[in-house]
Amino acid sequence: MNRETTPDSTATVMVYCHCPLESDTRRLAAELAGSIRQLYLQQQASGEPFAASIWLQGDLGAGKTTLAREILQSLGVKGRIKSPTYALVEEYRVGKVAAAGGLISDLPLIHLDLYRLAEPAELEYIGVPEILAGALALIEWPQQGEGWLPPADLLIRIEDQSGGRMFILQAQSKTGEKLTSSLSSCF
Repeated sequence: MNRETTPDSTATVMVYCHCPLESDTRRLAAELAGSIRQLYLQQQASGEPFAASIWLQGDLGAGKTTLAREILQSLGVKGRIKSPTYALVEEYRVGKVAAAGGLISDLPLIHLDLYRLAEPAELEYIGVPEILAGALALIEWPQQGEGWLPPADLLIRIEDQSGGRMFILQAQSKTGEKLTSSLSSCF
């Protein structure tokens, strides 16, 4: 893992993860899910509301949906996880899942794919601001909804490189810093 601290106040931590294999992407997703779970449990224990917005950026086919699917599965979502390309929004709830380090209870997990969004204002029409309140949001093509989405806590840029994918994780808030701080390794 390559971790870099920058003086920019909007992005204090950047982590670079090279994932040559799909199994490496699954491992990264599992580590992110562990960080999400840990932060959720800490905030739940202290009575703080939980919400996190993770923006996924990259070209078509870069691996945004794959990463989102792997994170959701690592958080305990069972069954088929559909790409929300046509529906725009898919919502999942893990119910009560005993997990290493604690119990996640009824955390709303929202997966958005805004590639086909015609106008950003559509997000309000379909109730996205209300849906995202108190949820973990994984948002593909977030630039399509800019101005109508909560700011990113964590921006993940995915670049196709010969020999795999490069995941560039850029914290955009204190929540984003907490999500990246416990990543144990990147490849």
